Amino acid sequence: MTRPAPLPEPIPVEIERWEGFGGTWRVESVDERRCRIALCRFDGGEIVEHFESEEPAVVRWAARRLSPH
Repeated sequence: MTRPAPLPEPIPVEIERWEGFGGTWRVESVDERRCRIALCRFDGGEIVEHFESEEPAVVRWAARRLSPH
């Protein structure tokens, strides 16, 4: 019997909101407890601010973005 694939972690609301305003983002760092994401201008250039989280679901989401597919 095969198991269904786990559902992907939903995109964090802060990142979804940033994308909604046209911004881009990139995961800068992630470990087992914390992640740090750079929120950049719409052209992918200058970092405007950082979003950091210790929320387990957000950390797992960020870790998947750094993992090779």
